[in-house]
Amino acid sequence: MTAEIILRSIVPKDYATVSEITVTSYAPYIPGDADYFDVLADVAGRAQCSDLVVAEVDGTVVGAIAIVDAGTKFAEVAEPGEIEFRMIAVAPEARGYGVGSAMVAHGLEVARQRGCRAVVLSTLETMVDARRIYVRFGFVDAPHRKIYRTVDVMELAL
Repeated sequence: MTAEIILRSIVPKDYATVSEITVTSYAPYIPGDADYFDVLADVAGRAQCSDLVVAEVDGTVVGAIAIVDAGTKFAEVAEPGEIEFRMIAVAPEARGYGVGSAMVAHGLEVARQRGCRAVVLSTLETMVDARRIYVRFGFVDAPHRKIYRTVDVMELAL
């Protein structure tokens, strides 16, 4: 995969693809009977409450990121003046080509344009590849924000 990564707002025809990519991306990390799969699959609901951006390569959607304002339905740890990245997902065949990094960079640019003081996200210790991207951008662990026992929170001051 050497084609250009295009980032754009989601449109309804992308919902099924983004749902599949998101559920597939999170499946190795979440117990099979978890109710969270319903949340991951609900792309239409997420699109109503966030800036949902897709990554496209050669006309195919290969990833998505939800950029969420503090105080909104999908914000779990963002405080006023911050945004939160939620449900970042990349299709298995597109991993390792910079798709995740492109989406994170885009989200950081959105945060800067909005004048946010920080960006936060939740992740799992086992999401090694994703955490590597976050650290490369300067995110650090924020244990004082932790709201779930098994979920880590990372933050980046802008």
